[in-house]
Parts: sequence; structure tokens; C-alpha cells
Amino acid sequence: MPFVLTEDDIRRLVSFDDRRPTLRDARSEDKSTVYRELRLALTYNPGENIIIVEAKPEADYCEVSVASS
Repeated sequence: MPFVLTEDDIRRLVSFDDRRPTLRDARSEDKSTVYRELRLALTYNPGENIIIVEAKPEADYCEVSVASS
């Protein structure tokens, strides 16, 4: 039986808090690879001045699915 993650567990998994300095200081080429592997997409909405961020990693890469509204 699969282990059930709580909402807090999921937030910790996807927060990037401990990886933020590494990503911030990485070379552009390396960041590009990370973002591509995560299938990261950023969409800017100028009318609301917000950026929508979506990550859709391959199912075999990450078995966690998170949706937020």
C-alpha cells in the first residue's frame, strides 16, 4: 500500500527552500536543464501583474501530483 502524504509533506517536497541558493547561483545552462527536466512553464499575466508557474515532471521522475488554486 502506498504511503499517504499530508499537505505539509507535499509542500516540503516541492518548496525548494534548501535548494534555492544552489539554483540562484547556478550557471544559466544548468538552470535550464533543471527547469526542462521539471517541464517548468511560466506564464506572465500583465493585466493582473502575476506569474503563473507550472511544473509537470514525468510520472516516473516524480510520483507526486500537486494542484493549487
